[in-house]
Amino acid sequence: MKNWQKLSLALIAILILVVIGVSLLVKSYLLPETIEVFVIPKLEEIIKHEISFKEIEVGFTGTVKLKNISIYDPTLQKESIFFQSQDIVLHCQLLPLLLKKVIIVEEITLHQPDIELVRDEQGNCNFIKDAPEATKKASDKGKADNVPSKTTLSFIVTHLNIKNGKFTFTDYFKTPSKPFQFKVRNINVHASDLSPLSSFPIDISAEIVSTPPSFLKLKGSIDPLRKEAETKIQLAPLDITYFSPCFPDLPFTLLEGFCSLDLNITANSSLDFSSQGLISLKDLTISSVNTLDDEPSDNFTNNLRNITLELDHRLSYQSDSGTLLLEKCDATIQKAKLSLNGKILFNNHDEIIIEHLRTTLKDSSLTLKGKINHYPDEPLTAELQFSSPSLVIDDIISCLEEVKVRRERTQEEEEEEKKEKESDEMEPLNLKGVKIKTDISLGNIIYKNLHISDLKARCSLDDNIFNLESLKGDSEGGSFKLKGRTNLAVKGLDYNLQFTGNGLQLNPIITSFAPNLQENINGIADLTMDLRGSGTTSETFKKHLKGKGSIHIKDGEISALESLQSFASFIKVEKLDTLSFDQSKGTFNITDGVVHTKSSLKGKEIELYPEGTISLDSYLDLSLEMKISPKLSEQIATSALTKYFKDERGWTVIALSIKGPTDEIAVIPASSTIRNISEMIVDILLKKEDVDSDKRQDKKKALEDLIKGLIKKSKEDPALKSSQ
Repeated sequence: MKNWQKLSLALIAILILVVIGVSLLVKSYLLPETIEVFVIPKLEEIIKHEISFKEIEVGFTGTVKLKNISIYDPTLQKESIFFQSQDIVLHCQLLPLLLKKVIIVEEITLHQPDIELVRDEQGNCNFIKDAPEATKKASDKGKADNVPSKTTLSFIVTHLNIKNGKFTFTDYFKTPSKPFQFKVRNINVHASDLSPLSSFPIDISAEIVSTPPSFLKLKGSIDPLRKEAETKIQLAPLDITYFSPCFPDLPFTLLEGFCSLDLNITANSSLDFSSQGLISLKDLTISSVNTLDDEPSDNFTNNLRNITLELDHRLSYQSDSGTLLLEKCDATIQKAKLSLNGKILFNNHDEIIIEHLRTTLKDSSLTLKGKINHYPDEPLTAELQFSSPSLVIDDIISCLEEVKVRRERTQEEEEEEKKEKESDEMEPLNLKGVKIKTDISLGNIIYKNLHISDLKARCSLDDNIFNLESLKGDSEGGSFKLKGRTNLAVKGLDYNLQFTGNGLQLNPIITSFAPNLQENINGIADLTMDLRGSGTTSETFKKHLKGKGSIHIKDGEISALESLQSFASFIKVEKLDTLSFDQSKGTFNITDGVVHTKSSLKGKEIELYPEGTISLDSYLDLSLEMKISPKLSEQIATSALTKYFKDERGWTVIALSIKGPTDEIAVIPASSTIRNISEMIVDILLKKEDVDSDKRQDKKKALEDLIKGLIKKSKEDPALKSSQ
């Protein structure tokens, strides 16, 4: 037993001596100066930047620790430090390190690294990828003289760790007076089984500095041999307004918005990539006016507020063929859902060929095909074709209503909106040289009760001129044609339009464009219009709109007309509730914001002759002459009374005046009707009296004034007006 104890003690003593000896050997052989001569130059050769440090510690097991390390570009000022770290620890295999041929690093750990990337006003960065090979400081020249011009050392790293790192990007390039700054902190990275010959995993987490802070997680794998990478990215809501200074010039201002990501992405060195997953935007608020003010005015009626947008997609891009394949792209905007799929080809970065791009919204779909060319130093040219078997306009409108969340406006804001000035007109567009040709083919369009089929259109944009060369379609047994031209190179635009319709059913057209109209209007119409004008604000549009047109209606019928119902009830003739006309025709001219119209509606028992003006502010000033056949007149009153209203044909004529805004129309007897009523009353009152003609005329005039006064007072007195 004593022999074994002695043997054990001897072996332990020998082992201790060996360890001490090896330690002394390593310490003497791998001095910090030796590491600095062989290791640091190799690192500088790899990154092409100079490395400075405060201290190097070497452990007998092959542990190398560099304290207070910093990296910068020697071609720039030394103060412009790109990278610094509290320490970097390398766990190296001892034997390869002693042989000075290869450094096998089992693990590299960076503690609290801090990367500061700065871009100056000229666009130069403090870190240049292709910087010249770094040189040592003049103070270290003596040491550098002993370094071979080209070291034979190679690095092999199996594990990489970054703990509590920071990254800051400061950009003076776009806004020198107020540079943009982006910060990421608590960066933690772990990569294991690093190999240039096989795939290895990598795990990254970080916190993006914002209000509130956003958290990023990235987990994936890198295959150096195939030069491929695959990763899953998760991003908690990030305030994207923080990046507004980096956005290109946009025709709107982003006031608020938060982005979340849950994506799977693969990519390779050939720039092939695929992406699948969900992109979410919440509380998105956009102003319709581009402004750089810190607090943009809230007086924008077109603001999109508190919008939620989710994009669930699956797409891929192949660089060799330049093919972008949209297998799936489902967008949800508020509650509205939209789908997109198709294939796009990018040829030589100058030509885009859209083989098939299909958008689907409920029962509507639209397919785009075509070619877009944008050669360097040349304007854009394109040839596009749109087609659809069916478009349901109601679905599109409901989708827009879901998106367009309007806030409640004050009365002052509404009044201000009405006072638009010509200075608010749309500015001229500079599209000189741009040439776009478009063909449109739609099988069926549905809007409420209106059905349009076989719609075909051809339009073009050529040197700031938009031409609607032709638009044709069928609607409810009729057909229509439309063409026009718009000059985009003048302020407020300048446009003209010609429309022709034949055999159009009035009822579905009127109920589609005026769904709140109580009256029921039927008939088959032929219509022509020629309009021209300029202006994109309501005031200038109404001021400059000019035009003329005509309409001819067969088998017309008007029912549920409130004014006629009241009149029919008063005179006890139910047939006036519905008016039928064999032939109706009219003309109109538009000048100075007013539509001048003259029409005739002729039926077997009643005729109407409206004439006057309708302002584009919806104010009516019309005279309406109503003629009733002798047969129908008998139902109104005896011939002794109706004789005061007869024309040369024996028809009863009642002249009315229609005035006021469309929501408060006043229908009153015209002057000629008042004279006839006065004459009738005077004759009744003075029937048995012997009164000369002068006194009769005086009494008649007094009665006319009384009736007119009562009518005027009833219009002015709310109590009387409400009792009518």
